[in-house]
Formats: sequence, C-alpha cells, structure tokens
Amino acid sequence: SKIVSYELKSYLCIMKKWEQYFEDAGEAFEEEKFKECIKFANKAITAGCELNMVYVIRGMSYHALKKWKLAIHDLGRIVARDIIDTEELIDVKVDLNCMVGICYYELNLFGKAIKIFNLTIKADPENAEAWLKRGICYANLNYPKHALRDFNQAEKLENRSIELYGMRGDIEMEKKNFDKGWQDYMMCAELF
Repeated sequence: SKIVSYELKSYLCIMKKWEQYFEDAGEAFEEEKFKECIKFANKAITAGCELNMVYVIRGMSYHALKKWKLAIHDLGRIVARDIIDTEELIDVKVDLNCMVGICYYELNLFGKAIKIFNLTIKADPENAEAWLKRGICYANLNYPKHALRDFNQAEKLENRSIELYGMRGDIEMEKKNFDKGWQDYMMCAELF
C-alpha cells in the first residue's frame, strides 16, 4: 500500500542520512579530527544510528580530547554490553575497558580505576598499561606494596616509562631502599 511504501522510503532516507554521518565521523576519527568526529557522531545518533561503533569512536574522541566523563559515558556503555562475537571484539572490549580505567585515573577516582584495571588485567594479563596505571592508583592511595608489585609486572611486560621508574623510585626511597630508588631515577633520567 501507499502508506507502507511511504514509511519504507522515509525509513531508508533516515537510514541513509545517519549512515553518511557515521561514515563522516569515521573519516574524521581516522584523520584525528576528534571534534569533527564528535559532531558527526552526534548527528548520526540524532538521526537514529544505534551502531555500537558510533559510540566507540565518539568515546575514543572524547578520550583523545581528555573529556574523561564523556569518554566514560560512551566507552562504559559499550564495555557494559554483553556483545562478544569474535576474538577481535573481545580484544576491542578489553582495550576500551582499559581506556575507561584511564579516564577514572585521570579524574583521580583511583578506587574506581583499580576496579576497572582489575577487569582489564583479568581479561588480558599481558596488558602492561593496565598494570602500570593500576600501580599508580595504588601508589596514590598509599598502598606501596601493591604499587610495587604492579610496577614490577608492567616492567616485565616491557612497559618502560618515566612514570613507572619515577613512581617506583619514590616508593623505594620512602622505604629507605636507596640503591633501588636511585637505579629507578637513573632509568627515568635515561628515558627523559
């Protein structure tokens, strides 16, 4: 009938519109034009796009722009969904989960960050960044033993960073382990 035909045409027109916005958002993201990506992602969502990927690229854009709460909102909604189809998607969810942890860390919400990093490490014990950031959270909450354990694990996983050696050096110095602390400070200086 004419009504069904009109509704179908209307639906297809709307779908084409959000598909174009989504495509534009993806291109802007690839070009690292994060503000533009967010603008197109918002238009796609407003036009009816419900693809998970639109929230991923918008959330990652917020993350790149250091808009931590907005990143948590978008990335957290994807991580919380139970959509595990392939190994690749599992890896993506683990990475997004780690990004959510980093957002909480950047907001100084260390307890929440630790909980997220725990999930990340459980899913991917080789995720050096999660070990490092969780160690920093523990250090900020004054749990030096936990922090040292995580820093040592991050180092084993090849995460050699100024953050790791600087913070671990501070903890070792506070514990009066001057040789270890000095070694870490020297590594920190080498990386600088």
